[in-house]
Amino acid sequence: MSEARPRAASPTIGAGEAPPVLARLVRGEIVEAAHRGDVAIVGPCGELRAALGAPARLVSLRSAVKPFTAVAVLCAAEAAGIALDDAEVALASASHAGSDEHVAVAQQMVDRHGLDPALLVHGRPSPLRAGASGELLRHMCSGQHLSLLLLAKAMGVEGRGYDRFEHPVQRRLREVVGALLGTNLDAAPWGMDGCAIPTAAVPLAVAAEG
Repeated sequence: MSEARPRAASPTIGAGEAPPVLARLVRGEIVEAAHRGDVAIVGPCGELRAALGAPARLVSLRSAVKPFTAVAVLCAAEAAGIALDDAEVALASASHAGSDEHVAVAQQMVDRHGLDPALLVHGRPSPLRAGASGELLRHMCSGQHLSLLLLAKAMGVEGRGYDRFEHPVQRRLREVVGALLGTNLDAAPWGMDGCAIPTAAVPLAVAAEG
């Protein structure tokens, strides 16, 4: 069971004025849908070069954080003398389609690094999603979750419970990802992602700089 962490009141994601309309879906004379959003274009030194809407609006990192969590895994693995190949790094760094090729890489991670799939917490693919088989390794987030078990192994800590906010894996992720983004993730609003691990909110411009 993932634990709740007491926290002072924090800004709400999506608070403030509604974002501007960025695109409209038009069918004949009918505006069928309007899509709103904020845009932030940030230079390599963090300068805001262009924006629409509110570049400081809080956004949830969710799966966009995966390349950053992979950095934490790679650093710990290197320190522990554990090598990941390119395919493993790729699967850890992004969501995937659950193809046989992706499942084969996930199984390779289990076999090569002695990981226990029974500890995975990310649930199962929706039976409504095309090609979903219900296998944990076929889930779109399996690469990242296996990498978090590998992070626990590299750190020399128990992998069970890696989804808890105060687990050493999550503390290391906040430290490394926070450093990469130049923000204090310990003070950031957070919630549970759809794949059952904590996800933080940061200003859009901070995510863009990262």
